[in-house]
Amino acid sequence: MYTERNHITEDLSYTNSIEKIYLSGSRDLLDYKSGDIVTIYRTAEPGQSAEYSSVLTTVCTLKEIIDINNFDSELKFLMFCKERTIFQETELKRFWREKKYPYIITLLYNVALNKRIIRKEMIEQIGINRFARIVAYEITDSQMNKILDMGRSDKDFITY
Repeated sequence: MYTERNHITEDLSYTNSIEKIYLSGSRDLLDYKSGDIVTIYRTAEPGQSAEYSSVLTTVCTLKEIIDINNFDSELKFLMFCKERTIFQETELKRFWREKKYPYIITLLYNVALNKRIIRKEMIEQIGINRFARIVAYEITDSQMNKILDMGRSDKDFITY
């Protein structure tokens, strides 16, 4: 797959952490609860077709969702996020100021998919709605099992 060669795993704290932090503006996430199984969906690179470069990469268990306004200070927000997220400190500071992504999602890493599943396969083989915006998209147990099978990942690594 073409997009994978640009995503080399480096020896960085957020790549080695069992806990991952994501930030989002989607209010749909508020319907999720601790223990829900989620997948990480990496969107297409600018100028690339989502059909072939947007991929499912990882399976995680939702630990908690925290509203950014629950932090008393920027420093506490930064300390909570910075070692477990891909975002640079300058980006996190901007997120703090703008509050554009007010939901901080803590995920427990379960397993990376051994074969990344492109959006085209998600639509044609798993049954994901072609017109859906994939941010907080609910899937069935059957679809999750298909993702794990297609991703050639061991279901025993999933933490419930």
